[in-house]
Amino acid sequence: MKLKLFALIFIVGAIVFAYSQSLENQFAAAEDFPRDALVYVQFADLPKFIKLWNESNLKQNYLQSENFKQFERRHLALKLVARFAELNENLRLPINVDVLASVSETRAALAVYDIGKMEAVFIAPVNDTIFSASVFFQNQHNYEEIMLEDGTKYYRREIKTDGGREKQKFAFSNVRGRFVLASNEKLLLQTISNINGKSAKNSLADEPDFAKLAAKTFPYTATVWVNQTKLNDDYYFKHYWLMNNRDELKKFRAGMFDFEMRGEQWIERREFILTETAKNLPAKIEANQAENLRAMLSENVPFYKIQTVSDRANNAAALLENALSDGVPDENTNARPAYDWRYFNESDFYGSQTETNYSYLDDNFGKDIDEDETGTNAETVKAEQTFKDGIAKIIASANPQIAVSATIPQLLPAPMFAEFRKAVIFQLRSPGNLNRADLENALAGELQKQVTIGDAETKLTWKTVSENGQTRRELNLPMLGRGIFYAAQNDKLILSNSRDLLIEILLNKDKTIEKKESEMPFDDLTVIRLNQRTDAFDNVMERIAAVKSTGDFFTGNIGSLLDVAAQVSRIEIRRNQTSEFLSEEINFVLK
Repeated sequence: MKLKLFALIFIVGAIVFAYSQSLENQFAAAEDFPRDALVYVQFADLPKFIKLWNESNLKQNYLQSENFKQFERRHLALKLVARFAELNENLRLPINVDVLASVSETRAALAVYDIGKMEAVFIAPVNDTIFSASVFFQNQHNYEEIMLEDGTKYYRREIKTDGGREKQKFAFSNVRGRFVLASNEKLLLQTISNINGKSAKNSLADEPDFAKLAAKTFPYTATVWVNQTKLNDDYYFKHYWLMNNRDELKKFRAGMFDFEMRGEQWIERREFILTETAKNLPAKIEANQAENLRAMLSENVPFYKIQTVSDRANNAAALLENALSDGVPDENTNARPAYDWRYFNESDFYGSQTETNYSYLDDNFGKDIDEDETGTNAETVKAEQTFKDGIAKIIASANPQIAVSATIPQLLPAPMFAEFRKAVIFQLRSPGNLNRADLENALAGELQKQVTIGDAETKLTWKTVSENGQTRRELNLPMLGRGIFYAAQNDKLILSNSRDLLIEILLNKDKTIEKKESEMPFDDLTVIRLNQRTDAFDNVMERIAAVKSTGDFFTGNIGSLLDVAAQVSRIEIRRNQTSEFLSEEINFVLK
């Protein structure tokens, strides 16, 4: 019996050891690359990945998209194309993904060290037979052969780049079963030194941030590492990063992204190291809590977000403000609003082509207005902040834990554009502490200051409405033809700028859901339902396209990206933060 137990322990230990060893070797390729890479990417099977990309509808859709056409015309794209053309002309051999795949058995990795100079290193395990059949071996007579002291051979060729203004030494080698290609001779020599074990702590894998993120990441189809600190200082990143969120990226030191294709899903996982250690993190959201709140929204809501709000009263106030802005027309209002677009002719908006409806005022106008250096009225700013602080205090008294914010874009009849039905649902830990009178007075008081009323004695008043077994409070704004609405039931506080949306939520609040046991807790979840894109996006973009001065950025560029993702029905983004790390998981659910 003891022998059997010992054998079982030995076998289990061997399995655990083998598994831990396999995990450690998942990023073995990074041990060959020099330090200080801006970006590093490794592929589990490069030939298979390229074949999958070449045969995918995603590639065909993207190459035909307006987004790609506009990218081709940008300065950075033109420069990259010109630089590749110079490389292929001077190197006497083609450099492209298919050629790189031809020297890769399965795994391969690439690291970029300088974007402007296109300094990079490519490494792929290769046997002698594959290397001998490669275009690199067959063209080695066009290169200078260099022999190192340890017997390692490499081949180099000096070329002129950037229109002949710069010189660059391009080199390749076959070292210990690895094909190494570098656009910088120094980087090639550092790589060879790492492969031959002559460099101490000089590899990418030795960088502390890389090691931390590698320990939290299991590489699947493709894995990307970014040195965000260095990227933030890179000229090309600062000037050509299309997302325009560089300030937000400064809170990250480094990041690692992994891509997996699993059945009817594409999954992207992101791990970031924060620049500063986070403190006082709120409690996580359990999967069943999130599902209970999500069930209150109908399936036609194209955008919603579930997030923690505890200990962040200002955040809760911002969510409330957002939900009550951009109010929708109140179809139940019989009175004619003073500024309702539905009661004007098209000429009232655009005027005649031969007449001007106003003239510019003298330069002296407005000089004595109390504005700060940014051109903002100081009293207005102060009043807005006072309102926000007051609302934050009122909501904080009820101890909000979780919030769900939802948005439904809605197209309006011409000549107007679109409006956004919005709502926010707060789950309160202490609902009995919510002072509804204070909440209503604060909202009514703020709206009273924002509207123009002929009769100064007119006051905005709340009323109670009971319908279909549900009770809500309404504050109608007859001068604008809209209103704001809310309901407080059990531990939920629901606010909206749309009566219909609030009613939908109230009718769904008791919906039965299936329990989820496997999903991990998280901080926030964002869901984008692309199967609702016709109403939520396409119709709105068509209206924008009718205005000639807007150009085609939104209608063509952004719309074309949705066409690229035509196979995707839903995108789910989960985020989870610890004191040092931020984790994100993005699920692209296919149709």
